[in-house]
Amino acid sequence: MNNTINNQETAPNPATSNLAGVMAANMTTTSWPAKALIGGRWRPTRQPLPNFFAAIMFAMVTVCAGLSYGQIDTVVKVDGKTRISGKLQAMTADLVTLSVRNSETTIPTQEIDHIRFNDEPSRMNQAREAISNRQFDQAEKELSGMKWDTSSPNTVLDGMYSMAVAKTELALAGTPGHSISDAVAQVRKFQEDGKNHFRYYPSLMLYGRLGKASNRLNIAKDSFGPLAGVTDQTVALKANLELGFIALLEKDYATAKTAFDKAASFDVNDPESTRLKSAAKLSAAVAVAGLGKADQAEEMLKKAILTENPEDSLVNGFAYNALGNVYLIAGKTKDAEAAFLHTDLLFMANSEAHPEALYRLIQIWTQMGKTDRASEAKSKLTSRYGGTYWAQVLSQ
Repeated sequence: MNNTINNQETAPNPATSNLAGVMAANMTTTSWPAKALIGGRWRPTRQPLPNFFAAIMFAMVTVCAGLSYGQIDTVVKVDGKTRISGKLQAMTADLVTLSVRNSETTIPTQEIDHIRFNDEPSRMNQAREAISNRQFDQAEKELSGMKWDTSSPNTVLDGMYSMAVAKTELALAGTPGHSISDAVAQVRKFQEDGKNHFRYYPSLMLYGRLGKASNRLNIAKDSFGPLAGVTDQTVALKANLELGFIALLEKDYATAKTAFDKAASFDVNDPESTRLKSAAKLSAAVAVAGLGKADQAEEMLKKAILTENPEDSLVNGFAYNALGNVYLIAGKTKDAEAAFLHTDLLFMANSEAHPEALYRLIQIWTQMGKTDRASEAKSKLTSRYGGTYWAQVLSQ
């Protein structure tokens, strides 16, 4: 690991270190209310605290000062609202254990959105917010300016993973100065020492996506495959979904159907997982069509699309791509064009579905002799998604 990682104890916080002394110095002037007859009414007066209560307060403040707020780590769950604060005791790829009020609390990693480490750089949370808002260039800038020399290994690894996410997304978007190979190097750098980190499984997902983007599908399958059966059902769902998409690229429709069905079966119901399960069910229709039941798949997709939220770009992008691919399998090129145009014009916010839709439209328009539209789509694909699988295969 980078030699900037030092397993140092957190330096005492001067404010909390002096807290007990300050309180003790003021103890003789601290008072509690009593009552006296003043102006015909019983009114509060100030009386010195008894020595017994002063001693108790002094002891409590001393204990609180010893617990220094700087030592507290906070787990933020995927709902964005639940927070559990305590001292980090242990971490694996599957579980995180905190000491909370002298008892241990174990949290499955699938329930964790992120951890705010007590010794992380002050702007680490700004980097997380930038990633959450898909402002990956801003996240990379924030992370590049951070100093980690007083942070613990787990904290440094969290920063390394965040940098891997930013570099991966920037590379996949074809951002100038960001290559797939650089992103792979960052992911591998994290993985060297991160096998027991709560971000390890997501890092394997990043590696698989980079393998797929490079059109090295065997590497992608080797990365996603072990994740398909991990205890973290959120990761397992995503891994099976990716394996299904790869199987479709290889026209292995039976394997694709199995992977999509498994992805849709996981008992995870947070908003993102629910939408991904819908995407798996919709994408399974392409496998059904590939197995010789195109009419059944088409009917299933048309009914399903009517029940989806029309403003949900993620689900509808996958839905219309699935419908377009079913039409291609059935030889209905004109209908396929209309389906992929839905994704291109209405659901371009789905950065996974949109590049495929553009690639399919390039093929369709080239076949139809619509060279101007094909050229326009090619320019859009290479400029916005230059690092994706679809841009790679287009250039080959």
